[in-house]
Amino acid sequence: MAQTTSAINACDAVIKLDNGAGNLADISGSSNSITLNRLTQVSDAFYSFGGRFPIRKACGKDADITLRVVYSGDDAEALYILNDWYENHNTDARSLRVEIPDGDPGGDRYDFEVLLGTLNMDATSGEPNPILVEASLRPTGTFTWSVIGS
Repeated sequence: MAQTTSAINACDAVIKLDNGAGNLADISGSSNSITLNRLTQVSDAFYSFGGRFPIRKACGKDADITLRVVYSGDDAEALYILNDWYENHNTDARSLRVEIPDGDPGGDRYDFEVLLGTLNMDATSGEPNPILVEASLRPTGTFTWSVIGS
């Protein structure tokens, strides 16, 4: 197979998260990274008599999502939305949308309804870099992948 000429980077990825008003807010400018670990529920291996190879069954799907955002003071940015979610709406699911390589037609779109699992901050005295805050998000209900239309 020839070497790919269609590799994509994440420079212009779009990340949107429901704000307190229930509107998808673009938090790309205050986000540093996102990790989407999509999982398939796979059974433990079992063997039949005379069988030398394992038999497994697959069932449901799940995902682990880690969102890293820059600590900032603007109420329209990611940290404010996450803090408000944790403090005032922690049992509510919110919509998360990730678009790669950007929000233009032909790109990939991942849509999730998620619950906020953890919200972690590590601030070190004397560290000149911006503080990053990490949120773990867990899907609830259906989540989808699609190609962005026109």
